[in-house]
Amino acid sequence: MNRETRRGSGSGFRGLLFAQALGTLAVAFGLIWLPMPAPAALKGGGICLLGYAWAGWQLRPRPGPTDAQRVLARVVWAQVGKVAIVLMLFALSFRFAPSTHQPQTLGGMLAGFIGAQVVGWLYLARCGGIEGTGEGAGNQDRD
Repeated sequence: MNRETRRGSGSGFRGLLFAQALGTLAVAFGLIWLPMPAPAALKGGGICLLGYAWAGWQLRPRPGPTDAQRVLARVVWAQVGKVAIVLMLFALSFRFAPSTHQPQTLGGMLAGFIGAQVVGWLYLARCGGIEGTGEGAGNQDRD
């Protein structure tokens, strides 16, 4: 794997995380005028960002064999870890932050989380996958 591919993959994940951070801020800014608290939206978006950062760290290019079985195992464990982190952070928020028991705060957290998720999906759809991972439009056969 050459230096160009490594740089492309890292910049793709940084771009994804940056887009999700902007989406979270946009949702929080939009919630300022609604009864849902904007800080709760920031917390929900932050939970989403931490999950995606974990998956991006696990899927970073590494030296060594890149057979399909190992790559698939890394993708599966990255997704399992992302889901586990998100569930753990939501559970900790509900357990140790009494304000999350209020419907407005819970709605703000979920709005921030879903906003960051949707922005991430749109970013990946627009880019056609993350460069350097072998996924997306850049790897399709052309007739």
